[in-house]
Amino acid sequence: MRDKGIGVNMIVFLTERGRVGLEFSDYGLLSFKLPGDITENTPLTSVPDFARPLVDKIIAYYRNQVVDFSDVVLDMRGITEFSRLVYNSLRTRVLYGQRLSYSQLAELCGRAKAYRAVGTALAKNPWPLIVPCHRVLGSGGSLGGFSGAGGIAQKKAMLDMESATLSV
Repeated sequence: MRDKGIGVNMIVFLTERGRVGLEFSDYGLLSFKLPGDITENTPLTSVPDFARPLVDKIIAYYRNQVVDFSDVVLDMRGITEFSRLVYNSLRTRVLYGQRLSYSQLAELCGRAKAYRAVGTALAKNPWPLIVPCHRVLGSGGSLGGFSGAGGIAQKKAMLDMESATLSV
């Protein structure tokens, strides 16, 4: 993903919805911070060349453009095998604007009865938006939970934005 030894930890940049942050290691993206996770007084940083494609995608997303993050290299060291399965299934098989239930995601993972474990994995997702946990809903279409900044209101805003983009 990048040259060893660059030493970049956190990149903070501005989107249409506010400041967001990316934390990298030599193995990939460690975490993504949604608008609201980064305070307005956190200084913006320059964007190194290795991060520019991802930054451009995130900016495009918040400008209501259809974006695919499935090619982003994630640093999954320390992530359980089951959580890796959930995250990879969600980010490679659930497209922009699609929604599914925790049960449906469990089925996609080949673990139909593990819907509660899917919910637990998503609650710990260090890459909200990149691993689009906002697209997973409770039974009957309820919003369920969202551990990102802004909670359910942020999840609803992201879903509404994606729906509006697709209906144009």
